This record gives sequence, C-alpha cells and structure tokens, in this order.
Amino acid sequence: MDLLLRNANVLTIDAGQPRAQALAIRDGRIVAVGSDEELDGLVSSAKKVVDLDGATVMPGFIDAHTHFVSGGMTLSRVRLGGIFTMREWQQAVLAKARDAEPGDWVVGRGWDDTKRTDVVALPTKEELDEVSPHNSVYLGRADGHVGWANSLALQAAGITRDTDDPYGGHIVRDEHGEPTGILQETAKLMVERILPASGKAEQRKALSDALAEAARFGITSIHDNAPAEDIALYQEFRERGDLTVRVNTLLRGWEVPEPFLEPMIKMGVRTGFGDDWIKLGALKLSLDGTLGSRTAAMLEPYSDDPGNTGVFRISQEELNPIIERAHRHRIQVALHAIGDAACRMALDAIEHVTKQFDWPDHRHRIEHEQSITREDMERFPQLGVIASLQPVHGITDLNWVESRVGPERVKTAYAWRSFLDIGTHICLGTDWPVETLDPRVGLYHAVTRQDIHGNPPGGRWPGEALTIEETLKGYTLDAAWAEFAEDRKGSLVPGKYADLCILDADPTAVDPNELLNLGVLATVVEGRTVYDATGRFGE
Repeated sequence: MDLLLRNANVLTIDAGQPRAQALAIRDGRIVAVGSDEELDGLVSSAKKVVDLDGATVMPGFIDAHTHFVSGGMTLSRVRLGGIFTMREWQQAVLAKARDAEPGDWVVGRGWDDTKRTDVVALPTKEELDEVSPHNSVYLGRADGHVGWANSLALQAAGITRDTDDPYGGHIVRDEHGEPTGILQETAKLMVERILPASGKAEQRKALSDALAEAARFGITSIHDNAPAEDIALYQEFRERGDLTVRVNTLLRGWEVPEPFLEPMIKMGVRTGFGDDWIKLGALKLSLDGTLGSRTAAMLEPYSDDPGNTGVFRISQEELNPIIERAHRHRIQVALHAIGDAACRMALDAIEHVTKQFDWPDHRHRIEHEQSITREDMERFPQLGVIASLQPVHGITDLNWVESRVGPERVKTAYAWRSFLDIGTHICLGTDWPVETLDPRVGLYHAVTRQDIHGNPPGGRWPGEALTIEETLKGYTLDAAWAEFAEDRKGSLVPGKYADLCILDADPTAVDPNELLNLGVLATVVEGRTVYDATGRFGE
C-alpha cells in the first residue's frame, strides 16, 4: 500500500457509496474506500498513513473547457483581466512597451469593454498609440474573439480603409470608414497570423506555469482546446515526468478543419486515440462569436443593436459534411455555439448525420450555448448531445445579457437547471483564460447565481441555479463521461485512478458564500502528490 488517508470526509461522487472516512492507494489506483475501521487492516502495510483530521477528499477537478497553454502564456504577457479602466489598460501596456526593443511586439489579453468603470465603449487604436507609438501592439479581448490593435499593428497586417471584411469577421470602422483597431472574429486573424511565433522556451514556461496553476486549484484533468502543436509539448513534459494533468484534446480546427480531419481518418485515428495522459478527444469547430462582443449568431437581432444578428464563422453547407465525416469515422465533435442561431446550426448538423449513420454513443458536444431557444434546448437529450457549460461566465454576463437579448430570450440564457431537468448530459469548465482557472468561482456562481460581491441579493434568475452536489459532479464524473472516461476517473471508487484533491472544508456543508474561500490542501494525480500546501502529503 502506497498511501492510506484516514479520518477524512471522503466525497466519492459515487451514488453507491457517497461518503467514506478512509481511502487507500496503490500503484496510482484507488484500491479501497470505506470507514476507518474497515481499512484498519491496511495500516501496517501502508508506506505512508496520513490522518486528515476531518479534511475533505474528493475527485480532482476535471476542467471540461480550457485553452491551457494559451492561459499559461497570459501569465507572462500583458494582463488586462481584473482591471477596468482605459488608464489602467494603458499603464499595463506601457510597462511592457518600455522594456521592448525596437520592432518587438507587445502582446496580451484580457480587456473587456463590458466591465469598464470609466465608460462602456470599445477601445481604439489611438489609445494604444499614445503609450506605444514605436512598437506594434495586439491585445485579445477576454473572450478570445476580438482583437485590439494599434496603428503599427494594423499597418503591419495591411489593414486599411480599403481592406474588405473577411468571411466570418468584421473590421470595425469609424464614421469616416477608417479601421478603429477593433477586429472581430476572423478579422483578428489578419494580425494574429503575423505575430512573432513563440519560441520553445516561452512555450515550455507557459505550460509549466499553467500546470502549477492547475495543481494549486485541485485540477487533475483538462479538456483542452488545443492547436495540434501543443500535443508535442504535452508529450515532451510527459516524457520528463513533468505533466501533472491528464489532457483530453479538443483539437482546434478553427477555419480549415480538413487538414486535421482527413489525416486522422486516413490513419484510422478516432476519439480515444492515445492514453489516459494525452488523448484525442474531439474535433473542435467554432460556429460563431460571443454575446459580449455581439458576434454570437442570433436568430433575431440583438435587442441593443438592431440590425445586427452576429457572425457565422462557417455555413451550414460547409459544416454538415465535416460533421458527417467525423461522425462516420467515430470522431467526437465539440462545436462552439453561443448564440441561438449557432446552436440551431450545430444541432441541425448533428441531427442530419445521426439519422444517416449509426453511432448511438457519439457524445458529441456543444460548447457554451449561452442563448438558446426552448425548442432547441429540448433537442439535446433527444440527440444525445452534451451541453458543455461554464458557470463562471455568468458572474459578469448576467449583468448585461438581458440588454443584449431582451426579456423573452433571456429566459433560456445560461439555463443550467433547465438543461439538467430535461435529462441533458452536462460537463462544466472554466474557459480559461477567458475566465479564471479557479474552479471555486464556478462552484460559487453555479449555486448562487451572484457575482463575487454577492450581487444581486438572492441571485439573478435563481431558478436556473444548480445544487452544489450537481455542480461537483459536473466538474468531475460528468466531465469524465464527456470524454468517455467515466470508468477510470471522476469518482473515488476502487479501480479508478487516484486523482484527487484535498480541501480544508466540505463544499456540500459550507455556506455557499464560503465556496470562494475553500482551501486546497493537496492535489494528487495517479497517486503522486503534485501540490502540497501543508507539507503533510509529500512522498
């Protein structure tokens, strides 16, 4: 026996045995779960016995939607998340620009015009030119669907008043037709394609930083919206023994999925290829934008922007054959669809293929579905489609979403309870670095429907809140189910991997307002302690 945890509050996330006091681990697997008395016989043979003094043990969090290496990159670039005025944004850019060499780019992410406390308005290139007149600047919006560029960056990308909008994107222009510096959806790629490639050293640091963040938050697995090149980086870390989360890839095919899809089909690769450390999960496609930037594709115009129905990044005619090819060859798909029109497009494509080709347990998934009609919501369980949800988005978005979609459509916006009540499989994630990687924020908002300051009292549309038990399951066993791994992780039962986190309090027992203050004492992956806040769990 490698490790025996005793005198604990074990939340197994297993309906057959919801709670226990002790847990035993051998060779990276759970071998026994029960009362202290039931596991007394293992004490003498255990290499290490830890008395947890009532601390809570639960499965490690499985974040079902991240951009993991990109998140790690943000930790060392210009970081605009958490600051809310133009002056603060400019100061953050200036701090990097002062140290930049001539010709260097200043790159970052995290601005959000809906959170500004000075004035709610989109920024402009002139505001960046003020603090970086000699270096090109490009800053991604928090949602990753809009870019903000200064004049030098626009010039480098060849974007002028005469440049046409690309398909699926929009160059925002002023009243004189001049680009303002804001590039929506595929238009931002005109700058992103010419950004200096990150070097190996920067990539390694980004992944190392991201792994440290995950470990301190109790995260043991991720579903990563990964470009293909990140897989080699994960493999490198694994070979060195430095990979401390399990990676289920949602392989990105943003504009041209065929180069990813066809070689996989030719080689016979399907969902699950790899192993439980690094594996192919799904083909990821983005169908539209976001509500915050008014680029999510809507069936009717935005209530606060008449005439605008958002942006489709792909047509139904283009999407259907891609989904068909993937489905026929047993490759799961994960479709970014935030607006109700994009959700309908995704469901139509999946329904079209499932009627023709048999794969009953496909577990295709739609990411976000923040605005959806009641009629289309009911198609999820009918078609066997997973709703991949990110409760943390609601903290900010619920303050302004009604202004975007109006009083009727808002009734099915961020409707987590409604999805569960009709029998939809869900999984929960954070969308880091769009939002924080900290799962405690998602737990809190899913249960309270309030922002971190406790507003509004009673929660916004509290009827759509989840229970803490449902939320924990969404971040563990339900997320494992979404990647066909429910028999190997996501709950604490004998035979499954010893992937777990140890908390200083029971999330099912504390006041919901205290969920943000839960302390992670330790994180264990396959029996190995990868984070230890107290020094009690080390090998």
